[in-house]
Parts: sequence; C-alpha cells; structure tokens
Amino acid sequence: MSLDDSQKTLTLNISTLSIIKVLGILLAFWFLYVIRDILMILFVSIILASVISPVADCFQKKKIPRGVSVLIVYIILIVLISLSVVLIIPPINEQIKELTNNPPLYLEKILKGFSNFKEHSEMGGDLGSLELNSKLLKGGLVQVTGGVFSVISGIFGGVISFFVVLVITFYFTVEKSAAGQLFKTIAPIKYQPYLMQLMSKMQKKIGYWLRAQLILCLIIGVFSYIGLLILGVKYALVLGLIAGLTEIIPYLGPILGAI
Repeated sequence: MSLDDSQKTLTLNISTLSIIKVLGILLAFWFLYVIRDILMILFVSIILASVISPVADCFQKKKIPRGVSVLIVYIILIVLISLSVVLIIPPINEQIKELTNNPPLYLEKILKGFSNFKEHSEMGGDLGSLELNSKLLKGGLVQVTGGVFSVISGIFGGVISFFVVLVITFYFTVEKSAAGQLFKTIAPIKYQPYLMQLMSKMQKKIGYWLRAQLILCLIIGVFSYIGLLILGVKYALVLGLIAGLTEIIPYLGPILGAI
C-alpha cells in the first residue's frame, strides 16, 4: 500500500440551508432575550391564573359570574396584603434593622462553638477556613436583605408591570383556554390539539403544587414563629418569616430555613 493510498481526504460541505437554519436559531434566541420581560410577565400571569382559577370555579358553582369571582379574589388578596403591611411589616422591619446592627453577638457564640469544636476534633486544622468575619457577614446580611426586595421588584418590573400582570391574570382566569390559545397560535397545526391538552394539564399541576407550597410555607412560618416565641428567641418573627419563605424552595428550602 502506497503512501498516497493511505491518505484520506475529508470534504466538508455546508449548504446554504444549513447556514440559514443556524442563523434562524440564533435569531430566535436573540428575540427571546429581547422579549424576556414580556415572557416573564406571561409566565407569572399563567402561574397566578393557575392558582386563582380553582377558587374562581368554587364561586362560579354558587352562580357568581367568573369575572366577578376573580374580582372578589383580588379584593381578598388586597385586603390580606394591606393587613400584612400594616400589622406585620413594621415589626419585621424593626427586627431586621436590629439584627443587621447586632450580628457580632451571635457570631461570637458561633465562633466560640467552632473554636471549641476545633480543639476537640481531629479535623481542627481543616476548620480554619470556616472562621467567619463579623463585619463581612454584617455587610452580607444587609446585601441579602436588600437583594430580596430587588429580585421581587425586578420580577414585576415596577408598578406598571404589576398591573399588567393583574390584567393578564384576570384574562387568563376568566377565559380558561386563553393561555392554551396563546401558544396554539405559534404551534404547527398538527401539534395544536396536543399542546392545548398539555397546557391544561400543566396549569392544573402548577396550580396544585403552588397552592400546596403556599399552605406549607404558611404552616412552617406560623409554627416556627410560635416555637421560637415560646423558647424566648429574639427576632422570632423575622426568623419565622424566613423559615416560611425558604420552604417554597424544593429540597433546599427546609435546609436553608433551619440554618
């Protein structure tokens, strides 16, 4: 066998159609990135509609029009939020300020515990990296507290986006098939029946899951607050709130709440 026979030539042909497909995919991703705020509003609206829809169904069974049912749910939510702002937010705000201004008292106990553990553990040398700086943690706690509110305000995108979410949620709840029809318009005809069925199942499952999670958060938050209050722990309200909020995170939520 000669040297020429052992050599192979690889020819790579890229058709114009392939280039167009790649450019089309990149353009689609770019377009989704540009309209990401709109997609977020639609996503939040679909989730809220999935939660509110069963409640509206209950009112509708009592011969109350569906649109009026959704308005009743909105009024109840506004009343609950208003009561929370008036009764719960002020003490939480005070406790957060006090907690951020006095973290060294807790850190001293934590550091002392680590020191004792290091003295009586064979892993003492490896635990040196676990020593905490109280000033850094104090600043980090303030940043985390502010970051939570930044994330919340970023999701809704301001007051206007918040009202847009309410309006779209109202529409999706009153018109049960509205969310499915929205995606149906962009899907090929042969996939439309399947997509409508899939959207209906997704809305039901998301609604069940989120309602269960909210109830679980409420139970964990209330019982954590009561337990800490009985034990005489300071900042019981804030710690109970944190335990309740973190419970909504799957798997990691209970661990974060316990920490």
